[in-house]
Amino acid sequence: MGRPIVGNGVVVKMTRSQLGQVVTTCFYGARGMTLELFLPDLRATQSLGAAIAQWLPAGTVILLDGDLGAGKTSLVQGIAAELGIVEPVVSPTFVLVNEYLEGQIPLYHFDLYRLSPEEVEPLTLDRYWDGAEVDPGLVAIEWSERLPELPMSYLRVNLQDDREGRRALVSIVGEVPNRDLEQFQKLLGRSHPEVRVTVHDG
Repeated sequence: MGRPIVGNGVVVKMTRSQLGQVVTTCFYGARGMTLELFLPDLRATQSLGAAIAQWLPAGTVILLDGDLGAGKTSLVQGIAAELGIVEPVVSPTFVLVNEYLEGQIPLYHFDLYRLSPEEVEPLTLDRYWDGAEVDPGLVAIEWSERLPELPMSYLRVNLQDDREGRRALVSIVGEVPNRDLEQFQKLLGRSHPEVRVTVHDG
């Protein structure tokens, strides 16, 4: 069992997992927290997606940001696999949205890369998360900076290239019912030790 080391507002907890040592640095502040995750390979990126699918309830929006090739679609593939979706998951760059309805809950996968905010606005994408016209599911949106208006609540995942793999910054904006990032951190440590976690003040 790890021993916390406390100093200067920082808590460093050392724990052990089956795949080696996991170091968690926690910075707590009034605005919440951001998880910084190191993803050494494709498997870890898809494992992050699987953990998100395990953790989030239907009706949650996941905003995915990052450069081309940063791993956004790979993460959605992990979400789909965890939901039991067997259909191949590819980026819907030219069709805007792929709807996967055969899993435990629906998955709606958007790619807004080729659109401007002015072109997105008349598409009324909010019907996918307000529960009025489609069955509630997980809504994953690549290139979410193209949205003219953000949902009131969402999980944001920003993927960045790293010399040894990828890094993901994960934060919650608004409120996801009965979910917080401390729960998600514990889930990652328990079920996906290949994803290394650092926690920052939001």
